[in-house]
Amino acid sequence: DSKTTIGEPRYLPLRWLSLGTSITWYNSHAGATFKKGYQSWLMDQIKFAEFSNRGISGACLDSTLWCIQDADLYTVEHGINDWGNRVPPGTMEDYKNDSGNGTFAATYRKVIDKLRATKPKATIILCTPRKGYGFGSFLPPHCEDRQTDKDGKKGYYLKEYAEIVRSIAAEENLPLADS
Repeated sequence: DSKTTIGEPRYLPLRWLSLGTSITWYNSHAGATFKKGYQSWLMDQIKFAEFSNRGISGACLDSTLWCIQDADLYTVEHGINDWGNRVPPGTMEDYKNDSGNGTFAATYRKVIDKLRATKPKATIILCTPRKGYGFGSFLPPHCEDRQTDKDGKKGYYLKEYAEIVRSIAAEENLPLADS
């Protein structure tokens, strides 16, 4: 039958592993003020064979290395907590050269490598960090503000983390969900 029912989700026989920060984590922990996460919104349109949420509230990108498991589709949403924790964003050279210097870019190299080693033919979708701010003194008062280091000297902008994610997606020819 060639009829399509409007509103009926499409089925994809894929296992989806969602990795990320509280934005990812909240999908499985929605409450009175937060009704639904981005994964549930997507699953209203597309049903997957299996879904696993490995988001960690408050986590930086390096925590993702311990959450990776076999899947057909990965989404990686990180950057805002790295900014809040003053992890240096690094450069594309850190990523390309697998510098291992602890920057956001160098850590992303490790994450991409581990995802590919776990499931070489999986689809990997990168997500730029959301434009958050506040949370007491954890993040600057506005998403366009500079986050300073612990000595109040050198600081970073959230847009630097987003740009690293965009550049990695372009370099690796990966889909990008850009906020």
